[in-house]
Amino acid sequence: MPSVTSLNPSSGPTGGRTLVDVEGAGFRLPPPPPPSGPTPPPRPTVAILVDGREATEVRVRATDRLTFISPIGDAGPADIVVRNLDDAGDPIAGEESTLSGGFTGVLSNSDFFGFSV
Repeated sequence: MPSVTSLNPSSGPTGGRTLVDVEGAGFRLPPPPPPSGPTPPPRPTVAILVDGREATEVRVRATDRLTFISPIGDAGPADIVVRNLDDAGDPIAGEESTLSGGFTGVLSNSDFFGFSV
């Protein structure tokens, strides 16, 4: 079962697009590429939700480390949910963990003007 021990950074703008490094355990690794021929892009093996919103560009670096790009969110603490996915991209029963209040959305000037800096 996956677990999260730390996020770096543990906060970011509510406009999203923050690269977050996650340390933990039990993250499902992507299968190795085929020995020959074209290499298709790997299917996702882990999904991340930040306060119920799906993170993008989730990359499992090792069974104890992954990265993701934070989604647009609300100001304040947000739960982080980590789900291991099967080969079809569906959540694996019992392979989910929640870090309550693990990430904090922070208002920035760009949130008021509708653009990112």
